[in-house]
Amino acid sequence: MKNEQNVPVRKEAWEASKQIGRELAPQILALVRLRNQAAHSLGYSDYFQMQLDLQEIDGPWLLKTFDDLSQRSNAAYLEVLEEIEQAQIAQFHVEVKELGPWAWGEPFCQEDPLDSHELDQLVEGVDFSQSAAAFYTRMGIDVDPILQHSDMYERPGKNQHAFCINMDREEDIRTLNNVNSTIKWLETVLHELGHAIYEMGFEPHLPWLLKEPPHMITTEAMALIAGRKAYTADSLRRLVGEKPKALLQLADRSLKRRQLIFSRWVLVMTAFESELYRNPDQDLNTLWWHLVEKYQKIRAPKDRSGKWDWAAKYHIGLAPAYYYSYLLGEMFASAIEETLVKECQASLESPQAGKLLNKKLFGPGNRMPWNDLVHHVTGDFLTPDAWIREFASVRELDLR
Repeated sequence: MKNEQNVPVRKEAWEASKQIGRELAPQILALVRLRNQAAHSLGYSDYFQMQLDLQEIDGPWLLKTFDDLSQRSNAAYLEVLEEIEQAQIAQFHVEVKELGPWAWGEPFCQEDPLDSHELDQLVEGVDFSQSAAAFYTRMGIDVDPILQHSDMYERPGKNQHAFCINMDREEDIRTLNNVNSTIKWLETVLHELGHAIYEMGFEPHLPWLLKEPPHMITTEAMALIAGRKAYTADSLRRLVGEKPKALLQLADRSLKRRQLIFSRWVLVMTAFESELYRNPDQDLNTLWWHLVEKYQKIRAPKDRSGKWDWAAKYHIGLAPAYYYSYLLGEMFASAIEETLVKECQASLESPQAGKLLNKKLFGPGNRMPWNDLVHHVTGDFLTPDAWIREFASVRELDLR
């Protein structure tokens, strides 16, 4: 999907990526009904609502917040989508009405499909571990002990994912990666180490049970801030050395595109899961494509009636009622970045920023609810405002 130029082959590959849905859908629906049964036994209307409550997320607030973000960023997203579609028209020699998900770089249209090969040139010959260690050193944080215990490179039979794990809530923190020479993997290494420094920063006197984040939103925010720096021109110069200005500008533009594109994908997933658990007996594939067209503005392919495209997405079966956390984390990440500038007069890559984050974000662990921690760090509760200012101002989008 990233490299193939032949349109019929791309369409066939996209169709093949959905066939697993037909095999998994009956099992996923059985799980949905079991999860709902457990939720009903505890007095909840459905599993999705139960998970929101258990994760201290107010359901009406979440939907209102996402609706607000969607409306306020719609114009910026439409400009990005037009840029993408014009590039796809030129690449595949088709009319705009013929475009569909097959034209994107991956099956769910949740990643930026432009400039990936050019951006990978930025990281050629770069030692990601060494570069990431220097990045965190600029914050006054030593990640060498983490890297020494981490599993960084591909090998046969290895888990293909990437993650951070705290083995003992003391000092044994590790990451797993499958590094190869792409900008995506530089982002991932920085991201996972962002989780790791959060785990390092809990106040040592805290009880073992409180040495954890109050919610995935807060640790995701730190990881997301760090990962973004793989696409930010000033940080990239420090991470990979001097590179052509045009390439650095491409990276900056890609970061804005990626944020807007991914926000739409989170809106699809959140709305779909909410409806899935409310009524698993409805026409779910029609619902799926309705939401894709509503939020992503991507045309549904023909003849998807009776298919199980929704079931091909890993998270629906095995990581349910979670996807919204990514976008809330992005919102918190932008709010933190504004706070660093306001409180420290400095960017993330500074000792002042490292000290503030250790004191206010990492140190408290799970002593307070996540929304109180957001207020503790930024002086305000979570809203889309900072994210909108950073990524959804049409005037600031440097488009082709």
